Amino acid sequence: MRKVFLLFYLIFLGAALLSAHFKASLRGGVAFGPPAKKPYYNLDIVLGYQFENSFYIGVGAGLNNSYAEQLYWTASYSSGQSRDIGTDRLLPLFARVKYNLDSARISPFVAIDAGYLVAATGQVLKRYQGFFGIPAVGVDFFVDKRRRHCFSVQIGVLIQEFDWFDTKHPADGIARPDLKVSFTF
Repeated sequence: MRKVFLLFYLIFLGAALLSAHFKASLRGGVAFGPPAKKPYYNLDIVLGYQFENSFYIGVGAGLNNSYAEQLYWTASYSSGQSRDIGTDRLLPLFARVKYNLDSARISPFVAIDAGYLVAATGQVLKRYQGFFGIPAVGVDFFVDKRRRHCFSVQIGVLIQEFDWFDTKHPADGIARPDLKVSFTF
């Protein structure tokens, strides 16, 4: 499976270098806030196609360094308590749709990433697998007149669906603020 993804990325990366419309983005970010006590770091790459100057569609994969907490219930089931269970890795596989609102060198945009999180290591985070979405707004800072390379900053909300609590008390999911910076080439 890894070989298929690697081949897929190498083909798109080669196409991105040869075509003005194919683009590759390297992104890093952090999701923070409740219910987890510590931030959740991620690094990913997105490969896609830019239609004219406004609409972009792509696919991506990455690695999340997730700090895992297990929520457990008191005997009365009236409130949850948490205990730390360490760090683990999650692999996000997703699609990205982005629309630039302006064609200037500094251009605001709206975007959404939607996909699935897979536990890459460890048994603990198997329960953290599930669908996710990140609706976001941001700004592209283009560094050349042809709008080929840009630095981007975005803020969004990471929405995840998984069994957050123990198996006796499933939760629908969580929503956390998500900040990302990227460079597109």
